[in-house]
Amino acid sequence: MQKSLRLDFAILFACAVTLAGCGGGPAQPTFDLVPARGTVSLDGKPLGDADVTLVFQGAAPKGFAGSGGRTDGNGKLEVKTGAKSGTVVGQYKVLVSKLTMPDGSPVKAGGEGIDVEQLRISGQLKEAVPERYTTLDFSDLSVNITKDGKNEFDLKLSGS
Repeated sequence: MQKSLRLDFAILFACAVTLAGCGGGPAQPTFDLVPARGTVSLDGKPLGDADVTLVFQGAAPKGFAGSGGRTDGNGKLEVKTGAKSGTVVGQYKVLVSKLTMPDGSPVKAGGEGIDVEQLRISGQLKEAVPERYTTLDFSDLSVNITKDGKNEFDLKLSGS
């Protein structure tokens, strides 16, 4: 049940961030974004290709759906809100997730129109990050984004 809620939240967040970056329609929300960058490691090694989600704690500005990013091969990421770099000033709970094939290799969508979401739903993917970092209820990871700060964070995850 918790794994399902975590994945549902991640999908909902991804949709919200994607839609936040789309043009057209009603006026886009206005809020100030500040730069934020981070590094993620697991057991002392850079965690590449991980999805990092920043969940605003408290009352978020109107129209703000959340922020996040994907780490590069060195475990580094630039936080984005929709298609724009940066995030809103405030306190965040942080979630980290990295889906892999059962053998630990990178996710490969199958042929015949099978996509990553179908692989996830069918149980053909595994989570490479311990559950305590992937769920809103258990994550103790947090960052404070300030208006005048450097806003660089280092998330050191442990597999044990």
